[in-house]
Amino acid sequence: MNEQQRQIEALIAEALAAGVTLYEKNGGLAFKQTAGFPPQLKQQVVEYKSEIIAYFQQQSRDVANSPPHIIPQPSAGKDLPLSFAQEGLWFIEQLQGSKQYYMPAEFLLRGELNIQAMRSTVQDVLQRHEILRAKFVKNEQDGQPQLQITDDISAPLEWLDASVVPEETRQAYITSHLEAHQNKPFDLAHDCLLRVLVVSDGDEHHLAFNMHHIVSDGASMALLAQEVEAGYCKHIGASYTPLATMQVQYSDFSQWQRAQLTPERIEAPLAQLKQQFSELAPLQSLPCDFVRPAVQSLTGKVYRQALDASLFAAISTQAKSLQLTPFMWLLNTFMLFIARLTQSQQVVVGTPEHGRHHPELTPLIGLFVNTLVMQAKLESDMPFSQWLQQQKDLNLAAFEYRDIPFDKVVEAVGAPRDLSHHPLVQILFTLETRDGRAFTLPDYRFKKCKNNRQTA
Repeated sequence: MNEQQRQIEALIAEALAAGVTLYEKNGGLAFKQTAGFPPQLKQQVVEYKSEIIAYFQQQSRDVANSPPHIIPQPSAGKDLPLSFAQEGLWFIEQLQGSKQYYMPAEFLLRGELNIQAMRSTVQDVLQRHEILRAKFVKNEQDGQPQLQITDDISAPLEWLDASVVPEETRQAYITSHLEAHQNKPFDLAHDCLLRVLVVSDGDEHHLAFNMHHIVSDGASMALLAQEVEAGYCKHIGASYTPLATMQVQYSDFSQWQRAQLTPERIEAPLAQLKQQFSELAPLQSLPCDFVRPAVQSLTGKVYRQALDASLFAAISTQAKSLQLTPFMWLLNTFMLFIARLTQSQQVVVGTPEHGRHHPELTPLIGLFVNTLVMQAKLESDMPFSQWLQQQKDLNLAAFEYRDIPFDKVVEAVGAPRDLSHHPLVQILFTLETRDGRAFTLPDYRFKKCKNNRQTA
């Protein structure tokens, strides 16, 4: 694989991470999207349009040697395999619980809310996505987890009318119920792993969602918002954009992944990754004020700092001059910052990769994201621009292993499993691209509430 091909693949992967699936159609470039198309990303795609089309055309010529398409498989009444990512989260749940993998979101609406329409909307989402009706059960023979899909499940929406509560205690009532909803434990073997709570106070409504990461990821949360918008509009008789047709379900992906990533097929890439990471220190972390506890408390806080538009524009300009994506520039500069803090010549961080490499996966709610291990090597006498070029090669090489499940990499490298820290990587870097499109419903004023979780 040459450097240009790696760069094109990195750009396609960055588009996927933003919820945009690029593909070639009749000699031109087309795309599907779960949300909007970030302007900066669109500019890069336009700039490399001919190269992207050529890449897809070459992929089509090689289709005979490519893995088979994901095809629908019967799921009713069957014990189904988990995906590799789901399996990793299931084992974490058995070991120490998985509260850190809850995915809450809360919105404040002002207007007249039709609760029955919202309930029917949530039921539609459950019926559309099998994975939201899945139970994660243990096989009695070998103790391994399995999926069981059920149709006997009602919309997990709870509605509370706070207007009947005395005014002096009403806000405390609302706050306590929202916190209880977002912190209520999920039982993977018995619970629906999507929950919705509406707390109404007159024409003001608190709408709270919570999903477990084992059935969701960042792109899935955007899909959930999109489907709630469309479904609610349909049930109240308002105009809406029809949802994309579902060709497969998540369990089809899990079975396909298991068939493709057999031990024989991933043996060679795992051997290469083992050679690359086997000499890393087991703990790559920031300097701490206190001794790390023997068991993670998962207690943490959030520090927010925004990059203003002029600074990001300058970063993008320099990245373009070096033939880097803004993601590469920011990732590597972040790793350089970590190296300065830790006084280290080598840094590794994890970064989530979208994992939706097939167009039929675009409309699915589910856990597709995979963690890639990114490495930085520091040489004190190397100019910054030259170092970034060296890092670009390492970044592009890492994307070649994007299909290899992170837990398989951990096993191959022999990274120790320890309750005090995450294996192999303890620092994560994520670049979220926002297009300004907000979750909304007709005739409502919306506000997304800040997530004040104290979980790290």
